[in-house]
Amino acid sequence: GKNIAMARSPREQRQFGRRRTLIHAMIVTPKGGQMSCIVRNISQGGALLEVRAPETLPINFKLIISSDRFAADCEVRHRSANGVGVLFAEVRIGRGGRDTRDAAPSLEGMRTASPVQPAH
Repeated sequence: GKNIAMARSPREQRQFGRRRTLIHAMIVTPKGGQMSCIVRNISQGGALLEVRAPETLPINFKLIISSDRFAADCEVRHRSANGVGVLFAEVRIGRGGRDTRDAAPSLEGMRTASPVQPAH
């Protein structure tokens, strides 16, 4: 079943507005492994990612949304049967400068600067 344990209004415990999304993204682990995922919702502080084998993910990894030129260093905060909730440690959008939470991903109108190229 797809009942995600987030029946309570997300607003109760989130300090940032969290938007429901369905964005295809790539996880890159510190050892260079890659795994595709779906970003289920995202806010300035973190995201909920749907992945096939969440238990195999390391605590820290990089999330790359190439269509939005967005990259973030993530830290896993909780795991479910089909996904992980992550906190963004550092966010980079577009040209690469250090762009942290106050400017973070609205993920629309972000298509400026050169794209993040995922390693093939």
